[in-house]
Amino acid sequence: MMRAESGLIGVVADDLTGACDTAAQFRRTGARVAVVLDGDGGETPLPDGYDVLTLTTESRRILATQAALRTRAAVGRLRAAGAKRFYIKVDSVLRGSPGGIIEGAAMECGVPYVLVAPAFPAQGRTVVGGWVRRDDNAVVDGMAKLRETAIASIGHIPLRSIRSSMTAIAIAPGLLSDTIALLLADSERDEDLWTLAEYATSTDLPLVAGSAGLARMIAPFWCWDAADDADEDDTDWAERDGGVLVVVGTRNPRTQAQLALLSGDTYGDAVAVVMIAPDAPDDALPKLREAFQTSPIVVAALNVPQDTPVTDNALTGLARVIVALVAERRDNLSGIIATGGATALAICQAAAVRLLRVVDEVMPGVPCSVMEDGALAGVPLVTKSGGFGDDEALIASAIWLLGGFDNETDETGETDESGDEDGE
Repeated sequence: MMRAESGLIGVVADDLTGACDTAAQFRRTGARVAVVLDGDGGETPLPDGYDVLTLTTESRRILATQAALRTRAAVGRLRAAGAKRFYIKVDSVLRGSPGGIIEGAAMECGVPYVLVAPAFPAQGRTVVGGWVRRDDNAVVDGMAKLRETAIASIGHIPLRSIRSSMTAIAIAPGLLSDTIALLLADSERDEDLWTLAEYATSTDLPLVAGSAGLARMIAPFWCWDAADDADEDDTDWAERDGGVLVVVGTRNPRTQAQLALLSGDTYGDAVAVVMIAPDAPDDALPKLREAFQTSPIVVAALNVPQDTPVTDNALTGLARVIVALVAERRDNLSGIIATGGATALAICQAAAVRLLRVVDEVMPGVPCSVMEDGALAGVPLVTKSGGFGDDEALIASAIWLLGGFDNETDETGETDESGDEDGE
């Protein structure tokens, strides 16, 4: 296997769940991985002792030009910290401003072109003929989407080139222009992404872009010497006692189906669901305390009608209650599961968390991190996209935190990385 030169790797994502999702792919190699949430514009020095540092720009819903500026600043910050290679995380169906953020990163790195591979075949996301597909249904014209959000030239690497040879990949786009080019690559199978990862390594590309799918393949090439044997003994986070708190702050239909399963009679007293009123979240705190007296899995779900958007104020109130409850329980909690990027971010902000240490992956697209500082330091946090997984994704994640099965047991479900108002 070809190997890249060792050194710090920088990852930039446009939301928190995407940052953790992608960071987990590097953690799978044994690398020491952290997600930084300082939100101070880069005034605080980045932490030492990690092989991979991930920054989130929270730029999914802003203008492409602003998203590009934030991404460029994040890449610049990572460069100053010593990073030589960069992975720009984009949504697997190209939501947000993918062209703008990739273009901003390319300008900061001074590279003439960027390989862009948003496919995540393991989760039903593929790219064929330049079209992004979800479960074999074409949903986005990838070339047009990149063109909408960037001024760079847009090229295409077809599937036949990827399955032909490295030379075919290299010449597929042709000579585009003297400006930065974004090269959208088809991928239908994991093997296609592996080939692209080999190509990126063989040509020593310092900057690539994609979803967690490509990150999963490129991580072994970039982190071949990053494994830290000392981390094998770092299992305190997995040996905690107590129940699991599931926090549902999104109205995404898929998460609501998962919530409905937990709310039914299937699991009996093992699961207790407490609905949180957005206008009076603190009223739920006594009910949540009581629920933990009888049930190992407690769900705190924001009670917002399907046709009503979830506001920042509602998430802030929900997060305040969650942090208060978890702080009371201290070490008597196996972990938190947060659904939706905005939900996870609100909890971290309420707890003043500035650093997440990525430790494992529950199932593809559902990482587990440990909050390293703030009011909930030491507590594991599983982050799940609002649109991820089948109906059993939440209960499976809760059982995993309780030690019921390992992360090789369930790799079912599919991810919709930003299919709800929470983003990824």
